[in-house]
Amino acid sequence: MIDVDPLTRQHSLIGDKYRLGEILGTGGVGTVYRATHLWTEREVAVKVLDPRLPHFDQLRQKFLTEARAAVQLHHPNVVDVLDMGEDDPQTVYLVMELLDGPTLRDVLLDQGCLSPEITLAVLSPLIDALEKAHQLGIIHRDFKPENIMLSLSGPNVITPKLLDFGVAEVLERVRSEQLVSRNDVVVGTPQYMSPEQVRDERGQIGPHTDVWGVGVVWYECLTGRSPFDRDEVSDIFRAVCDESIDFGGLPEAFIPLLQGALHQSPDRRIPTIGDLKERAHHMGLLQTPSRRHEMVPYSWPMPTTRGSGVRRTLAGLGPDETEASAPPEKRLGSGSAPSRL
Repeated sequence: MIDVDPLTRQHSLIGDKYRLGEILGTGGVGTVYRATHLWTEREVAVKVLDPRLPHFDQLRQKFLTEARAAVQLHHPNVVDVLDMGEDDPQTVYLVMELLDGPTLRDVLLDQGCLSPEITLAVLSPLIDALEKAHQLGIIHRDFKPENIMLSLSGPNVITPKLLDFGVAEVLERVRSEQLVSRNDVVVGTPQYMSPEQVRDERGQIGPHTDVWGVGVVWYECLTGRSPFDRDEVSDIFRAVCDESIDFGGLPEAFIPLLQGALHQSPDRRIPTIGDLKERAHHMGLLQTPSRRHEMVPYSWPMPTTRGSGVRRTLAGLGPDETEASAPPEKRLGSGSAPSRL
């Protein structure tokens, strides 16, 4: 196993043009640094794949393949992938725009839950982004509040940005390896994994997997809690795969849609993001125009990131999610005071 300390890379040069600075975050597949382009002096975020990962050679190729696909995904609500490369067989990197703003997770921690209107305004452009990704054959696989950046676009205006298309399948492969090799380590966030991901049924993963992710986040935004809020990873997995979901705390208008998005059988779930949009439109939940809410007005005080918001988002996997079984810093239970924004 290669012993590479991410701290030793700080202040080094990567790709002959990016000077690495402070570590913004670490996660299950690598480390993200704040970096500066030597020629333009533009600040960027550079994700470096961890060479200690199992089967690193295969993951390196998959990482670059996914990153190339992500470069083709031009959408105002997807973080821009600016560059990629490998300096040597152990140094593979991805360069992204550096965003300013909290994550959706930060906002939920501060607000408890969001109104249906704000939830729709945040999720609608991200649903459009997922639809375009699926048209290019890219499945995100890790749709969760930590991967949604609320980039500050101006006074009281945010632009929702979805991160980490470039590591989607790499994450899936690492997760599978870890689940097979160690029962006490889970790469990823169990509350947002679909039943087919929990069961490691790779052949079942498709657009409906992202439909599930959207459904979980939608549920959490409206209620302030995950539909699978359990303490132990094994209990979360059991709830995801086998237990009935309590839809009682949702606004009544959203229940039929989220029941379809969160069906545990992939064959009976809403099959595509396009179908999800169509159903939501017919139910009067989404607007018709194709360019909805690229920028979202907000009226609440933006939460401070407490040193974690930008960092964990750019890492893409949340705060050290190799310890996903640890209790969250603050749970959003049903007793959280709702915030109607």
